[in-house]
Amino acid sequence: MTSQFAFLSTLVLFTLCASCHCARVDYHVWYTSDPVNGDRTFKQVSFSDVNVTYFIDIMGEAARGDANYAYSFTQYPFGIYIRGIGGYMENVNENIFWYLYELQSPPDVNNPPKDNDLAKSAVNDLVVHDGGIYLFWLRPWTDSTKN
Repeated sequence: MTSQFAFLSTLVLFTLCASCHCARVDYHVWYTSDPVNGDRTFKQVSFSDVNVTYFIDIMGEAARGDANYAYSFTQYPFGIYIRGIGGYMENVNENIFWYLYELQSPPDVNNPPKDNDLAKSAVNDLVVHDGGIYLFWLRPWTDSTKN
C-alpha cells in the first residue's frame, strides 16, 4: 500500500497571538513512508493571528484552510488518536500509522527524523511553542518505533 502514496510535504506557517505573546509554528505532513524515493510535491499555506494553545488547534486551523490537512481521529481516554490526514489513512494490517514529531529544524527528506523526535503527548495535550516545528509522517511501525 505504501508504494501508491504520493509524497506531499505540506507546510503551514502560523502566527499565534494570545495576550502579549505571538508565536510562529510550522506544521509539515509527509504522506509516504519513503520520503527519499517518493514523488516530492511541496505546498505551503500561511496563517496569521491564530489564537491556539494545543497542536490539535493547529490541525483544525490547517484543515479549515486546506483539505490536505483534513483529519480523522478516534477519542481515547489518553487523548485523540489520529487515523488519517488528507484522505491518507493508517493501515493497521500493514502496520502503517501516523507519527507526530517535534523537530528542532525543518524536516529533511534526506535525513528523516529519529524516534527521539517523536512527540511526547497526544495532539490534544501537546502545547505548541514559539518556533515549534511539527511533522506528521505516515510510516510503518518498525522495531525502532515499538520501543
